[in-house]
Amino acid sequence: MRVALPMISYHSLEGGKSDRIYAVECHPEIEDGLVTFVTGGGGGEGDVRVWCVSRVSSTACKEESEAKMTPKYCGSLIKGHPGACVNCARFAPDGARLASAGDRGTVCVWTGNPQAQFWRNCQEEAIDRWMLPHSDDVYDVAWSPQGDALVCGAIDGTVSLWQVSQRKKIKVITDHSHYVQGVAFGLEFLATQSSDRTVRVYPYTRKGTTQRIHLGNGSVLQAWPDDETNAQDAAAYSFQEDDPISNDLFPATATDKMNIENKKQSKLRRLFASELQHKGFFRRLSFLAESSLLVAPAAVANDAATAENKFGAVVLDAKRPDMGPVAYLPAPDGPAAAVRACPVAYL
Repeated sequence: MRVALPMISYHSLEGGKSDRIYAVECHPEIEDGLVTFVTGGGGGEGDVRVWCVSRVSSTACKEESEAKMTPKYCGSLIKGHPGACVNCARFAPDGARLASAGDRGTVCVWTGNPQAQFWRNCQEEAIDRWMLPHSDDVYDVAWSPQGDALVCGAIDGTVSLWQVSQRKKIKVITDHSHYVQGVAFGLEFLATQSSDRTVRVYPYTRKGTTQRIHLGNGSVLQAWPDDETNAQDAAAYSFQEDDPISNDLFPATATDKMNIENKKQSKLRRLFASELQHKGFFRRLSFLAESSLLVAPAAVANDAATAENKFGAVVLDAKRPDMGPVAYLPAPDGPAAAVRACPVAYL
């Protein structure tokens, strides 16, 4: 595999300074060796920008790789988020629709053609556009694998589930107590992550002739021991949601059978970083392709050798996230803000 790092500096502020890019999303179709992708960011211009870049063969020399990996700007979709930041953009699985989310509660669904060339032409008058209203800034969106539903996470702590074809909100989840900074849709589960330092996973089923989604009761993960010796006991704990985020140990509820001394020995700690440790806007989690595993960013763990915190992401069993991490993925530069699973399975 050959890796190149193309530079995109077209998201600019006054004076020529580059602004932050909050979203990068690739179209599912690779056509004539071209990868089509969109970006969204700050600056208040409110546009979703369309780009393409050539794929590079593994035999290409460095100079050829750098030449081909220079992104080409194709155009902008400018009417969806006027005067607001674009926080997220996601293509539907069929490639015919694009959902973009931004500040001021705007989620825009752009409907066009499934071919990547259509989006590269970037003729906004040929794209149908309509809004899904929210009461506050939306930080992340995710399509269902079938492309018929959209889940949106907002800074008012709500998660909204939409039936896209009917433009109808079918469920609002209010379990989080702080900003919802990441959402993900798997084959059987819906997952959310918040700055309240929890990950929640909800099973869902489809019922009726319309195959409407029905959510089940969710599981929550927020704390885990420093070591695995008390992992099974820790999974049985039920933690109080309103405990201060600065505490490492959390009092058990009345239903817990373990005594306080055993609890102290287990050294339970918050599994996800606080807002002081993780100052980014996003905690974007991702299911693996078969949806059996969930990768959640902004993880923090204690390094027994150095007694210091280490940061990265954790891999969870989607069916039993309350059983704790399956694996830990370190990040060298502090808590990870986003993770994305490769759609190709390498065996």
